[in-house]
Amino acid sequence: MYLTASTLIPYMLQKGVLSTSDLLRDEWCVLQGDPRRPVLRVSAPGRRGWIVKQASPLDRHHVAMLDREAAIFQLAGEVPWARPLEALLPAFRLYDPGVHALIVEQLPYDTGFDCLRREAVQVEIFGRLLGRALATIHVAMPRRNATGGMLSERLPWILQIDSTDLEEMKQPSVRRMVELVRRETRLMDAVARLASKWRNETLIHGDAKLDNVLVRMGRRPRTWFVDWAYTGIGDPAWDVGTIVHSCLVAWLHGIHFKREQPFDEALPQATLPLVLAKAFIRAFMSAYEDARRLRARGAKAFARRAFLYAGAALVQTAVASARMREQLTPRQLAVIQAASNMLDNPGDTLREFRYAA
Repeated sequence: MYLTASTLIPYMLQKGVLSTSDLLRDEWCVLQGDPRRPVLRVSAPGRRGWIVKQASPLDRHHVAMLDREAAIFQLAGEVPWARPLEALLPAFRLYDPGVHALIVEQLPYDTGFDCLRREAVQVEIFGRLLGRALATIHVAMPRRNATGGMLSERLPWILQIDSTDLEEMKQPSVRRMVELVRRETRLMDAVARLASKWRNETLIHGDAKLDNVLVRMGRRPRTWFVDWAYTGIGDPAWDVGTIVHSCLVAWLHGIHFKREQPFDEALPQATLPLVLAKAFIRAFMSAYEDARRLRARGAKAFARRAFLYAGAALVQTAVASARMREQLTPRQLAVIQAASNMLDNPGDTLREFRYAA
């Protein structure tokens, strides 16, 4: 059974997520924002809504990812080591492995990406809030515990790009982008060195970026993380690096590139000024280090690794964007150039973002 907009309401009624009085009192609607993603939103005006994520039973990889995400929601409510995660998760309603459907609360708040681009954004408050929240996720895993064994150790795919089989890539534009990256010898060498620095130390989100953060600002600011399909045991510096990377992507995507215009001339027109991006990153990194009690040399070494991972994540974003663009764009080139700069000159990056070299 694959749930659709027409079958979802009856299914939720059968499972007790919605009641007959809910249906009589309010007009519920089902929306699918992106037809390429099997994610449905169920809501009524002024009422609590739900997100329904599905995986095709024919796709083992996506089933495993959804199983992993559902496990995090279930563990957070039942297992001592995972309980701190509960405050960072939307409310869990149910997971039905029979139809591979996960139902969680829909929260009516901005993503971190949208929050950062708002005119009145308080970047330091948001940065500190997110730094403390991410530190909460990075708990040391009890490896001999059965629940800890449910979460695997694995490298992000970008750190294995040198061994990626191009023949398995269906889209020619993606293959061309990977080939372009592989021709950049220094870039490839830097990414390969990063793979050897990877540390399986804590639980990690695995896909920590501003699009996967929901934010409530105001008198009682709070943040939540969504999309836990890539969670596992890994290097906490990867999560920190991917948050930094997504802030830089927000900055780069806000630049209005024009043909034949030098990159330096386009920078002042950025929707998200670089000075605000830097202020956010500094506040985020400082709060994260304080929450995890990283000090002096340890903090500096961790930050260096995180910024290097941010560079690798920028390369990953450039490759992923090729799925939607047949031709190479100035923005993709800018992302690759920013990645190269971060990977070639980590000392300069540390100096630029507060840390002494």
